[in-house]
Amino acid sequence: MNIGSVARTGVVALVSGVAGYSLQLPDQAPPGATAQGVETARAGSRSNSPPTSPLIALSSDGNVTLRVDQQPLEWVLEQIALQGGNVKATAMAAAIRPASAEPSCPKQTGAARIEPAKLLQEIERGSEEQRVHGLLEARSAGVFVPDGTLKTLFETDASERVRLHAFEAYLERQTGDNAALRRTLEAAALIPSAVIQREARTRLNELTDMERMDALFNQQAGS
Repeated sequence: MNIGSVARTGVVALVSGVAGYSLQLPDQAPPGATAQGVETARAGSRSNSPPTSPLIALSSDGNVTLRVDQQPLEWVLEQIALQGGNVKATAMAAAIRPASAEPSCPKQTGAARIEPAKLLQEIERGSEEQRVHGLLEARSAGVFVPDGTLKTLFETDASERVRLHAFEAYLERQTGDNAALRRTLEAAALIPSAVIQREARTRLNELTDMERMDALFNQQAGS
């Protein structure tokens, strides 16, 4: 056998060995990789038919073997999450999802903007439900309702519910001034409304008890 034949034989053997080694690589699972991970990667490569045959394998020790080309990062993380049940990977995939992929929904801006003028109009001329709602809304949102409006409501309104809410709002402004509070309660106890009379008498009794306790405390402190 001449030198040329030997050289050709060596080249053929070398090419065959390299080809055989290359053909075996895709069938070998990475160290520690689960069969489910390899099968999932192969199924994904067949369904998506990417030109580079991506491989994503998650081993039992938590290590990941990746062989991907031109694949979205979101897809890669989702494949890892599917194999390992990894909540963190799923959250990362959701975090990097483009804003355009999110379903459109109106932005929540908290409570609706309150219009004081409209609220006062409801309190003065609205239906019973509107008046009650307006009084409650004004108290919670800090919208000022004139004292005259509140006094007219708890003295003359046709709705006992409106009267009571207006009366409570009116009394709140007299907190800290026991003398003015007592005068208001004594006058309210004469209004021809069972609800207002009962509330006024209850408040008067509470005020009397509180003043008696304050006097007793001051007497003991001074002795």
